Amino acid sequence: MKKKMLILAVLVLMSAAFLYLPLTMVKGQTATTSITAVNPSSAVAGEDFTMTVQGKIQTADGQYSILLNEVLLYNGTAVGNTVNAEFTVKAIMPGDYNVTLQDVAANTEASQKYNVVAEGIAAIPMATALILAVAAGISFANMGLNRALITRMIGWHEYRAMQKEIAEYNAQRMAALRAKNEKALEKLKKKDSQIQSMQTKMFKPQLLLLPITAVYFVIWPILLGFFPFPVAYLPGFGAIPFFYWYLICSFFFGTIASRVIGVTPIQ
Repeated sequence: MKKKMLILAVLVLMSAAFLYLPLTMVKGQTATTSITAVNPSSAVAGEDFTMTVQGKIQTADGQYSILLNEVLLYNGTAVGNTVNAEFTVKAIMPGDYNVTLQDVAANTEASQKYNVVAEGIAAIPMATALILAVAAGISFANMGLNRALITRMIGWHEYRAMQKEIAEYNAQRMAALRAKNEKALEKLKKKDSQIQSMQTKMFKPQLLLLPITAVYFVIWPILLGFFPFPVAYLPGFGAIPFFYWYLICSFFFGTIASRVIGVTPIQ
């Protein structure tokens, strides 16, 4: 009898333990990091807009961060576990983005897709035209300075005469190589030292421009901070970040400026 009572008591205790365990687990659960709402649900490209992000983080009264495609938009402190943040987003290109809510202390995060739509000419951010204008200005300024240095250090007409002579030499040498004309190559070889001397003289103005070019490598990281999102859009290529858009614009206007100002080598 005592043995049966003991077994019954053990079974009752085990049943109570199994009933109490889920209640304990539920009571001890903490909030998970999540996004409940992002407003507006979408935005128009090329315009600044106000975004509101609502959600929860695991850490009560903890620090949180909100990012858009890994670019920090906002830092704040939760009220309990609740996040309710409102902030301004600068004009960006059309496309699909990720809005991410991060719990800084718990190192957890939640993400939600966010769409930025294009609407006519207004969808082109000001940064597209701004970088275009900056690249054009720098290209023409560089080529103008280059010509001024050439004129002062060499003389413009002498410089163009050397360009022409070097172009003729290269054309004759290429023709002789194609024809395997050893006699012509031997004759041209006598002019090698003269051509090299001209090239060295013509390169001196470029050496003075190198420090100016080096400044760009200091400015670019600073500008990247102002343009963290894509700044242009090309059909077939999609969104283009600042660095590549500036290189495209710089190459385009550099070619035009060199022809307009006349420092392009004679072919």
